[in-house]
Amino acid sequence: MEEIDLCWRLRLRGFRVRVVPASRVYHLGGGSLPAGNPRKTYLNFRNNLLMLYKNLPHKGRRKALIVRRLLDTIAWAKSVATLQWGDAGAILRAHRDYRRMKRAYDGLPSPTVNLINGEPNILTSYYLKGKKEYSRL
Repeated sequence: MEEIDLCWRLRLRGFRVRVVPASRVYHLGGGSLPAGNPRKTYLNFRNNLLMLYKNLPHKGRRKALIVRRLLDTIAWAKSVATLQWGDAGAILRAHRDYRRMKRAYDGLPSPTVNLINGEPNILTSYYLKGKKEYSRL
C-alpha cells in the first residue's frame, strides 16, 4: 500500500509515474506478517483509511470515506460471522486509531484534483462483473 500512497502523492504534485514493462518485481506478499494475522488486518485497514484521507480533496472525501466505512462494516460482519474475532477487533481498532491519527493531516493543503474520479470501482468489476485482470497502460 505504501507504493500506492507514494505514487498518488507524486501525481498530485505534478509528477508522472512511469512503468518499465520489461522489469520484474518479486513480491513476498506481505512477508513481514503472515496472512490471517490480525495485526496485518489492522494495518491494512488503518493505513488505507489514512491514505484516502490524505490524498482525496476535501470536496468528495466525505462521500468516499462513507462508502469505505460501509465496505469495512461488511468486512467486520464477515469476520464476526466466520468467528474471526481477531480480525473483527482489528477492524474496529483500525477505525478508532484512524479517527485519532487523521488529525495529524488536517493542516496539510487539500489536494485540488481527485485522481480517482471516473475510475471504475474495482470491487464491482471483480465481484459482479468477474474481471480478474487490470491494466492501466
